[in-house]
Amino acid sequence: MSCSMSGRKVLRKKNTNVVVDTNTLIRALANFEPYSKALEHLIEKCDTIVFSTQIMKEYFGKFHKAGMTKTFFQRKLEDIRQLGKLRRCYETPLRKARKQIKTKHLPLPNDRTDIKFIETAIASNARYIVTNDGELLRMNPYRYQNSHISIIDPVEYRSIET
Repeated sequence: MSCSMSGRKVLRKKNTNVVVDTNTLIRALANFEPYSKALEHLIEKCDTIVFSTQIMKEYFGKFHKAGMTKTFFQRKLEDIRQLGKLRRCYETPLRKARKQIKTKHLPLPNDRTDIKFIETAIASNARYIVTNDGELLRMNPYRYQNSHISIIDPVEYRSIET
C-alpha cells in the first residue's frame, strides 16, 4: 500500500484509524497551522480519519466558524475521502462500544458532547484521538480492555514516525 501527497510516496502495511475532533479538523481544512500540518502528516502516514454520524453532524454544524462556506467544506472532505482517508464508523460497532463503556464503567469526559469521540475511537479500534480539547487530553492514554487510545494534540501527532 502506498499513500502520496505532494508527489511523495510512503509505504506502510496497514492504515491506522484516527479520530479527529471537530475544531482540529475544521482548522486543518481552513489551513491553520499546526492543524493543517497534522492533516498532511495523517495522509503521508496512510492513516484514516474515522467518524460517526454524530461527529459528521458536528463537523457540519461548525465549519462556518473557520470562515468556510458549505461548498468549500464539502469539497475539502470529498478530497480527503477520494484519497481513502475518510471512513464512517457504523452503528453496530458504536452500540458495542457504548455497551462496553457502560458495563466496564470506563471513564468519560465531563463534557457529554465529547463522548462521541471516545465511542468512535473504541468502535473503530482507533489508535489516536487528535484534539486540542484540554479535558480529552487529560484522559490520555484512554485504557480499555487490553488496549489504549493515545489522546494527543496535533503537534504531538505530527511527531509520530511514519
